[in-house]
This record gives sequence, C-alpha cells and structure tokens, in this order.
Amino acid sequence: MGPGASGASGGEELPSARHDDPLKPGGGVRAGSGGSLDGLSPVQITAGSALIAGAVGGGTVLLYRRRAGHGG
Repeated sequence: MGPGASGASGGEELPSARHDDPLKPGGGVRAGSGGSLDGLSPVQITAGSALIAGAVGGGTVLLYRRRAGHGG
C-alpha cells in the first residue's frame, strides 16, 4: 500500500496532501512540554487536590440524598 492508501476501506486510494496546498498547515509541531508539572508548587497541588476532593465529596452527598429521597 502506498502513502495515500487506506487499508481499512478495502485499499481505496485517498488523495495525498501536497506541500504547497494552502488548506494544509506546513511545518512541524513543538511537542513534549504539555501537561508538565515543572511549574507547580506543592501548595498548588494540595489546593487542587482539595478542590477535586470537595467536588467528589459534594457529588457523593447529592447522589446519596437523591437516592434516599431526602433532597430536592
């Protein structure tokens, strides 16, 4: 199969992208630093964890109340 072929659709040829195509972006990407924890301090991590724990706890209480028929 060539670079424009699709194996899942029975070998149907797809048009290949040209380098001078104005609808296709050119150049590469800068990857590798997304999601990095380098800039976070322990205080920020603790605060974020507390917010997530509070949201999960609050949701659990609401679900419990709704199933028990106590809430509105």
